[in-house]
Amino acid sequence: MKLLCGTNTANMEVSYETLNNNEGTLLMDTRAEKSFRSTYTLIGLSLAITGLDICYSAELVYASPLILKYHVPEYLMSFTWAFSPILGFFLTPLLGSLSDTCNLKYGKRRPFIVLLAVIIIVGALFLSQSGNVIIYFTGRGPLNSTQIDAVPTRDQFQRSGNVYDSSYTSLVVVFTVVGLSLIDFGCDACQSPARAYLIDSVPPEQHQKAFSVMGICCGVGGSIGYLLGSINFRDTAFAKILGGQEQAVFFIAATLFAIMVVITINQVEEKPPADNAEGGGDPASLHHYLMSIVYMPRRLRWLCLHMMLSWLSVLCFSLFFTDFVGQVVYKGDPYASVAADSFKNYNNGVLFGARGLTAMTVLFSIFSIFLNQLLNKIGCRIIVCCICLFFSVSFLLILLVPCKVVAFLLAACAGLMLTCVFVTPFLLIARYHDNRFQAKDENAYGLERGLGTDIAVAQSMVFAAQFTISLSKGPIQQIFGNYQGTCMILGSIYCLLAAAVSLRIDYADL
Repeated sequence: MKLLCGTNTANMEVSYETLNNNEGTLLMDTRAEKSFRSTYTLIGLSLAITGLDICYSAELVYASPLILKYHVPEYLMSFTWAFSPILGFFLTPLLGSLSDTCNLKYGKRRPFIVLLAVIIIVGALFLSQSGNVIIYFTGRGPLNSTQIDAVPTRDQFQRSGNVYDSSYTSLVVVFTVVGLSLIDFGCDACQSPARAYLIDSVPPEQHQKAFSVMGICCGVGGSIGYLLGSINFRDTAFAKILGGQEQAVFFIAATLFAIMVVITINQVEEKPPADNAEGGGDPASLHHYLMSIVYMPRRLRWLCLHMMLSWLSVLCFSLFFTDFVGQVVYKGDPYASVAADSFKNYNNGVLFGARGLTAMTVLFSIFSIFLNQLLNKIGCRIIVCCICLFFSVSFLLILLVPCKVVAFLLAACAGLMLTCVFVTPFLLIARYHDNRFQAKDENAYGLERGLGTDIAVAQSMVFAAQFTISLSKGPIQQIFGNYQGTCMILGSIYCLLAAAVSLRIDYADL
């Protein structure tokens, strides 16, 4: 084991048992059956995650500014992010357990990838086309309008001299929040079966390379999504047909995502388990899920705590960065008149913030290319701890020097932090399920822990983090006098705590 600051496996009370090949466990049996995959196959298996990050990035760029343009107060805006984590925290691990015991002829993971992909596409429809959806189902629309845009934002109607029907406005906000919740839940929940499908399809000896390729694909997907968000489609014929900037972006993102999902699920044919051995043979239940958290193995508990703190810092940055740039760096105002310079400055700030987020994902992809070599030379513990400390300092820098150059550099450096939430945790979980690194408390209290269940439990930390931010950011910002830098201060604190917790994680000789 690689050590840092005197931390070692003895302090974590974990002991490994190297199992003999003749014990006949499921993991060792399937390991022999899996063949090494080519790099092209690994890319194909990761394309669904690329598509997920395209949709997720487009959502992060436009969701908060879109909601603010509907005159939702800023201290309430963060609450709109609270619905999807409630769904995800309870449903994602249950879906993971179901995938462990799924006997469908199409396999264990692919049916859930397809189901959640449909939810994402429906969410994108609701988020970007809420106006047309309301008109279709209720017949309600804005007053004094001869032509109805797909999403009738305030600036669209002020340009044409139209006003809102107040009940229609409320319905637009409700449907937009529903779409936001669906696409946000789907993008996070679909990560679990997509990662499990990747792990199931390659031998343990290829996991490190597979996750390196997946990290590159994550970064490419995020780059495409943020790049789409930074392009001004407003005056193009394509955007006018669809209804506006947001509609064009989400249509492209959803189309690319659907194509990539189809490619991924056709890479490797899954064989359903004969006796549900991996999932223990019992159907998934809420009680089983809650017990899997209460009686979580010690090393998984530390890993999940670190994931939650890392996600808290990443979400403090990504959810509110474009709004922060628009208001603080560009001195814009999302509530100003559409003809005012401050409103135009805000829109320009959002576009610039999207370009910064593009740089973030580009750096994430570049870092993922060299991650495999860095893990072998430096060790996972040092890499994770240093990244958390570096990102914590970067948060404070943007508050001290709120200019475009610093904002762009902060966004780019955030790409390193994505490694701590997208790559290393799931690489470690894969090693935890490798018999070479089994711990004595792995199946404590008689609970069988399937790979899909543990991945889903770890992935659910993003929901816990998002729920925490959505409920706390608004009130805390009110306490600080509506200070726009509140999210950056919180992000710095969470990153510092994540660095401390990273010293207690069991890295399983990684």
